[in-house]
Amino acid sequence: MKNKKLIFFYIFWGALSTLFFTYWLFPSALLEQVMTSSIRNYSKDLKVQFKDIKPALPPGLKLSDVNVSYFDVPVFNAEYIKLMPGISSLMSDTKRLTIDAVSCGGDWDTAIKFNDMAQNPTLFIKTDIKHVHLEELPVKDLFMGYAVKGKLDLKGTCDIAGQIIKTGEINIFLKDMEVAIKNRLIGIDTLSFDSIEIEADILDNRVEVKRGDVSGKQASGVITGAIDIKVPFELSRLALIGNVKPQPDFLKNITKRLPIGGFLNKMNLKNGIPFTINGTVSDPDFSMDR
Repeated sequence: MKNKKLIFFYIFWGALSTLFFTYWLFPSALLEQVMTSSIRNYSKDLKVQFKDIKPALPPGLKLSDVNVSYFDVPVFNAEYIKLMPGISSLMSDTKRLTIDAVSCGGDWDTAIKFNDMAQNPTLFIKTDIKHVHLEELPVKDLFMGYAVKGKLDLKGTCDIAGQIIKTGEINIFLKDMEVAIKNRLIGIDTLSFDSIEIEADILDNRVEVKRGDVSGKQASGVITGAIDIKVPFELSRLALIGNVKPQPDFLKNITKRLPIGGFLNKMNLKNGIPFTINGTVSDPDFSMDR
């Protein structure tokens, strides 16, 4: 009995010691250099910085205080990111990687398949994002003249070859959204939406919005069209069309404050007001059509 207890003690102590030395003697600096080099080989314009890197369970790595920039523009930050490789894929040509992150108040779950990054890199990405606070996203700064708040849920897949998104699907749900407009639009400085739902397909860096439904206390409406993705992203071209139906109380308020309100009040708003959004992501051009 004593021998069994002694054997159990040595096994337990050996496992505990292994975990201890693996954690404290983990080659963080070396792995940081390897990861930085791999990212640079994939894209010299993509930069990833983090405070430290440690082993994690299930087997993988944990990066803390992560900041990602593209063309020196901040696009993502996270409290931490866990990287968990598919063990069975390590010896195959196609590798698998699972990424869990906590960022901007929400959860980010992503699965990636990729081939040799140094040769002809291709990636398949499947992501599920929940409860993200829009106002905390670094990319919000790309939308000049607008300040956004709200919650974001997103599900999507895409195939990427180099800097081209070959194919993809995306579903976006926004709720309790507010858009503060620095340059007032027909006397309006804030637009509020209860929900925005968007379904889109992606083909060769072109996003085709199949369905976009907007509802709120000020107005409801629909939007479709396309976004041509450029590098850097803020130069992406917008070609969106839609139709907005002002709610009676909102229209009444506009009518009291502005001359254009009287014009809108006389229009037949049963079918709504058509509009277009052109320009770029960083400098959108919004116009209404009769």
